[in-house]
Amino acid sequence: MNLTIFNELDFLPALRDFFKALQVPVNAVTNAPIPAREILENSYKDNESFRLIDDVYFLGLVDDAAFRGNQSLEIDQIKSDYDGILIFGVTLNNRDHGQLPTRFLGRASLSHLAEISRAFNREFCYTPVVIIFKYGEYLAFANTERLKYKDNREGEKAGKVTLLRDIDIKQPHSGHQRILAELAIPKQGKDRVDSFAKTNLEAQKENLERAFARNGLDYGRKLFLIQNCIYGVDIQAIAVQIAKLRFFISLIIDQQEDQDETNRGILPLPNLETKFVAANSLIGVTEVFHSQNLLMLQSELKADGWRLENTEVLDLLAKLRNAGQPLEEITGKICIGIKTGFNEAFIIDRKVRDKLIAEHSSSTEVIKPFLRGRDIKKWDIEYQDIWIIFTRKGIDIKKYPAIEKHLSQYRNRLTAGVEGGRKAGSYQWYEIQDNVAYWQDFEKAKIIFPDIAPSSRFTYCEEVMYVDMTAFIISTQNLYVLGILNSTIAEYFISLISSSVRGDYLRFKRQYVSQIPIPTATEAEQKAIETLVGYVLHLTAALKDIPSSGKEFMASADDQLMLSYFEQIIDAAVMELYLPEELHAGDKYFMRHLLQENLPNIDKIKGDKIAELRVIFRRLFDRDHPIRTNIYFLGNLDIVKIITGKA
Repeated sequence: MNLTIFNELDFLPALRDFFKALQVPVNAVTNAPIPAREILENSYKDNESFRLIDDVYFLGLVDDAAFRGNQSLEIDQIKSDYDGILIFGVTLNNRDHGQLPTRFLGRASLSHLAEISRAFNREFCYTPVVIIFKYGEYLAFANTERLKYKDNREGEKAGKVTLLRDIDIKQPHSGHQRILAELAIPKQGKDRVDSFAKTNLEAQKENLERAFARNGLDYGRKLFLIQNCIYGVDIQAIAVQIAKLRFFISLIIDQQEDQDETNRGILPLPNLETKFVAANSLIGVTEVFHSQNLLMLQSELKADGWRLENTEVLDLLAKLRNAGQPLEEITGKICIGIKTGFNEAFIIDRKVRDKLIAEHSSSTEVIKPFLRGRDIKKWDIEYQDIWIIFTRKGIDIKKYPAIEKHLSQYRNRLTAGVEGGRKAGSYQWYEIQDNVAYWQDFEKAKIIFPDIAPSSRFTYCEEVMYVDMTAFIISTQNLYVLGILNSTIAEYFISLISSSVRGDYLRFKRQYVSQIPIPTATEAEQKAIETLVGYVLHLTAALKDIPSSGKEFMASADDQLMLSYFEQIIDAAVMELYLPEELHAGDKYFMRHLLQENLPNIDKIKGDKIAELRVIFRRLFDRDHPIRTNIYFLGNLDIVKIITGKA
């Protein structure tokens, strides 16, 4: 195993050559490093371990599509159990004191590598992840098993991280060389592997078949009973481990050793993590019943599906639906972003964009700024200077010679309906895969939002901006609607009708978002919400580049509070529009006080807008102002406790 390529080549080409030598098919994802904060969007921590990270490369996916030579799923579409492996490369830089996390630093280095690996594990919790680290003259390999999965997989232990570290690139230990060599996939003979399934399931099947042929019927009977018929609970964790050990010994005595087999032919104990657990089994059934039950009327069990929620929640859901019209009846159709069929060809960075424009000026006509779902935040976007070559159906490619030349290097992968190409269709090889008939809406003012997010992330975009298939657009300039969509109560509505993925993430698909009821409001009430939304958009843009710590952050603390307070007012006013009877019964009024303020639209404020907003904030934030008082006590209402999950 030649590891010197990691000193001779750049890290990404070296990784590709390494897996090519192992005959592991990998569907490439990127050709450039990705910021760690971006790839670990929800798992990054600002501590010593993560500050060691220099570059992160998303090498690609190993799955059945890779074995067949087809394109794998887009990474943002892998949100549940997935038969494949994600592979990343991470280069580590010097620590503050100049040292690298090598074996000479002992346990501390292990904790750094493990913490980074677990972050990848949490970020892609439904998919096994392999990370290759390079630090100085050393490599480390981390393998993380999926953190969550719907069905227990044989041999898997949720979230387990295995590390092989301090592999000397110049003079690797013979043990390290042997382990790496065993990763190679045979492509010929009886052990030939031609699908991802055979890398794991088929191997297990063959091992079991050999074990049954060698060990006889008693082994099979015991294995079946242990896997399928025996369960146990004990309050002491050590008792659970002893029970597993006794089962393992019981299986060992019925297995025949084979000196030529790995581990002498002795198979490991099957996965019993969900069969034997440490817990208190003495909790009374009556106690559990009374603490966990909920009352449901038979009339609530509808033919179109059952919602196992208590009647308070079901009544609230019905009340929200009746508060206004569904979103699409107000704004028109919600449209999904663009699916190219092969992003590597169509999605480019600024360097490639500038090169194509320099080669031929016509390229500017089809190169458009581009957002992914993860670039969209609440009230804001984090544009990453990414561009799409938007060659829509019917384009005359000869008018764009530089674009045609660029795309032609991927022609085999772009051709429709051939092995290794894109899905069959009526489009040309140089055209994007889907016919985006509404493409002009990307060039207008619009509301945009990601398809999956931990909370509501709607924002307003006036600029020309195209989005990928992990995001949606609503062609509208209605800031009143934007205020509704980003409200706590709208997010609560989505949580009731949508499904959750990757832990607590919500699905903001069109079929769910289109159902959000937009509450009926007078023109003056809508204008009041629109005005506050304008304030929040302006402040979010003004404060976005301020660091999250340090003197500059402290200096902006009052402005951050102002932004948060304006959001709270929007939230409270929207809740009043949905549930006026409930709020007024608790003497909570917001809209009447907002209308009395007659707040100026952000565009009508001349001169220093922030200074004027501070004046407005200080007035509304006065401790005796009824809006502040009502917001402070709003959470005491029972209906609000249900919505915020504090009931």
